[in-house]
Amino acid sequence: MGIDFDEARRRWDASAEKEEEWLRSPSVNRALRFREIERRLASVRTILDVGGGTGAFSLPLAQRGFEVVHVDFSPAMLDLARRKAGGATNIRFVEANAIDLSMFPDRSFDLVLNTDGPVSGAGAEAERVLRESCRVTRKTLIVTAAHSAWAFLRRIRNRPVPAEIRTFLPAELKGTLSALGMTVLRAGGLGSLAHLCGDDFVKGVLANPDSVEPFLDECERFDRDILPDGPGTYDDTGLIAVAESA
Repeated sequence: MGIDFDEARRRWDASAEKEEEWLRSPSVNRALRFREIERRLASVRTILDVGGGTGAFSLPLAQRGFEVVHVDFSPAMLDLARRKAGGATNIRFVEANAIDLSMFPDRSFDLVLNTDGPVSGAGAEAERVLRESCRVTRKTLIVTAAHSAWAFLRRIRNRPVPAEIRTFLPAELKGTLSALGMTVLRAGGLGSLAHLCGDDFVKGVLANPDSVEPFLDECERFDRDILPDGPGTYDDTGLIAVAESA
């Protein structure tokens, strides 16, 4: 059964304000994604943010002077992001479905971000979403997606996984990107240490500004050296992949 994208659009429209609440709260997952983005900005001029929501990544990057195109298929998300952008001239907003980015030529953008909803919420169309993001990538693609460990935990807790959600194991995501012609630099859990430490501990860390950066350092070391295929954080998409265009 295919995805009802009209219904999905209505759900994302309804969650726009909730997205803003998420942005106002500290997040280990989001901070680790920013760190990964920072590593990939050398020689970058143009950025595409696929499923940019209300601007978690597109707006800060535009404020730093990059040429950014922010794509989302939720009018409510786009409206919030536009208002927050003010009169910025180096960010453009496009309403489009991530399965079809045909308005952009091949290899249009130095850096492509595809985080959370576009892949995870596309169900059987997830590979089409990835294919389009790979196609328009000139240099580097950063993807986050729902980890299969998240779905497993939901089932154990008797919380059904919505039928439209597509989850991946690290090897599956790496294999998919490789088959699309990308060179995969990283594919694994994002923030697994935070998951294992538990919510109360992480909340305490985030409440103390002096402890945040050292903890993020440890999260990165854990993901890199201890458990690269770990489950990632539970509250956001726990799987990340970084790939380069061949």
